[in-house]
Parts: sequence; structure tokens; C-alpha cells
Amino acid sequence: MLRYYCGLALLASAILFAGVFTPLPEAQGQMMYRQPLMSRGLAGTYVNQDTGGYCYVYNLGAGYLFVSDYAERLQFMPVGGNQLRSLRVNAMVPDILVTVDRDAYGRTVLVFESPGKPAGYWVYAG
Repeated sequence: MLRYYCGLALLASAILFAGVFTPLPEAQGQMMYRQPLMSRGLAGTYVNQDTGGYCYVYNLGAGYLFVSDYAERLQFMPVGGNQLRSLRVNAMVPDILVTVDRDAYGRTVLVFESPGKPAGYWVYAG
């Protein structure tokens, strides 16, 4: 019986220490991916990666007001998951889909996609 308890104690300590000495992804030079959380809100200051200008996102009821570095304002509403869609105010405004993601540093990234145009990126600045 003593041999059984000693074997069990050795096995338990081996399992415990194996978990302690397993290297974390950060230690291996990789960043852990975190799912973007729209529930925390997107409001804040962003940097437009194309122009380097500051852009702003404000809470607006159930949606958001996006203000670009050119002072253009557009409202967006959540359409499910991690995506937002622009509210069309006239025929001159294209239908824009925004996907909320995170970069390798954990910052929120807004990816703008519209028909016939290259994707645009805003990165959270604070």
C-alpha cells in the first residue's frame, strides 16, 4: 500500500511540474491571439494606416459614429459577430463593411472593405 501512495505522489508531482515548465507562446516568440471584443466598445482614437492621421469612433445609441482624419462622418451598426455595416445616407456613400480584429500586439484593428476599393485599416491608439 505504501508503494501505491509513493507512486501516486510521484505521478502527481510529475504532472504538476510538467505544466509549470511548459514554455508559453510568448516565450517562443509568438503572440497569443485574442478574439476581438466588441462588447467592450470600440470608442476611442485610431490611426489610419494609409495616411497616419487620427480618426475617432464614438458610441452612438446601438451603433457607432466614425469620424475619419478628413472629418468625414459615417454611422455604423453591428450586423453580427465582429462586423459593422455603414448606414447609407445617399447614393454617393458606398456600402462599407467593417471587420473588427486584433493585431499581433493585441490592439483593436478596424478593417474597412467596400466594393471596388482596397481595404483600409485603422489601428487603436488610445
